[in-house]
Amino acid sequence: MMNHENFGGYIQKKNPGKELIKEIIKGETTPEGKMNLIFNYVKNNIKWDNKYRLYTEANSPKSVLEKKSGSSSEINLLLLNLLDAAGLESYHVIINTRGNGTHPGYPLASKFNSVIVMTITGDKKNLLDAINKNNTPGLLSYSNLNHRGLKINRGDNAGEWISTENNKTSKNSIFYGLKLDIENKLKRTLSISRNNYEGLDARNAYQAATNQEEFLKNYKSNKPGLEISNYKIENLDNPDEALIENMDVTIEDNIEAAGNLSYLMPLLYERTKENPFTLEERNYPVDFAYPKEENYHISIELPIGYKPDQLRIMQVLDRLII
Repeated sequence: MMNHENFGGYIQKKNPGKELIKEIIKGETTPEGKMNLIFNYVKNNIKWDNKYRLYTEANSPKSVLEKKSGSSSEINLLLLNLLDAAGLESYHVIINTRGNGTHPGYPLASKFNSVIVMTITGDKKNLLDAINKNNTPGLLSYSNLNHRGLKINRGDNAGEWISTENNKTSKNSIFYGLKLDIENKLKRTLSISRNNYEGLDARNAYQAATNQEEFLKNYKSNKPGLEISNYKIENLDNPDEALIENMDVTIEDNIEAAGNLSYLMPLLYERTKENPFTLEERNYPVDFAYPKEENYHISIELPIGYKPDQLRIMQVLDRLII
């Protein structure tokens, strides 16, 4: 592989990054700072063509820079090329994407179908994947979270299995501040905070939509009775920070009236209605790719003259816990 002109040879060709790298890193002197500037340059300037490849189709990194698009191998090997030009210690890491199955763990080249990069800065090992502008160091594309990859040492052509697991919890926090009116409508505010992969998914969805109106239409499609106004989004272009969404909401048709009683399910749209695990017998472990935490904070102000029926509220909570 290291002698192949579309893998190892692709990097060994005349390095077009030696002049470009001066423009990218400017006066930055720290290895981590250089890595971040180079990574941001590649992911923001070269568009992924939605193809996972182990070998490149382009003849050289220069042609990818000129075309401004490429496959996973062309983009990430260009990244490696620029990191080399900056004098940073970096390695190929060949992987098998989730859709292609788990690698059996022995030298079977046909079971690798993509490549990412590892860069060493101080005592920190950074896994980089530049096919998505919302990725950050250590935050690989979801498809790459397939347990492990094979790091290649170009000095002696030795291979070493490394973990590609992401053990950092991705949090999805939802804050409702609502007021119930006498028409059984819930109004006021909804705030959502998402980080790591939860934030990555939301950013991808927002940027894939034609405009904000289309994004909100898609968001409301499985939430009957929800109306949104004054929608604002923060940190959309800053993937290192949590993505924050704030909006005013009106929620109808989520309260059941029966005489002088009103029945309310506090989790509204976020409750799990059906068990997602339907197999009678499971032969393989459940693989969520990354740890996830969901938090719900719900405050509901009742109209004057209303009071909660404690017994019924406890029964609802018992059913939710079960």
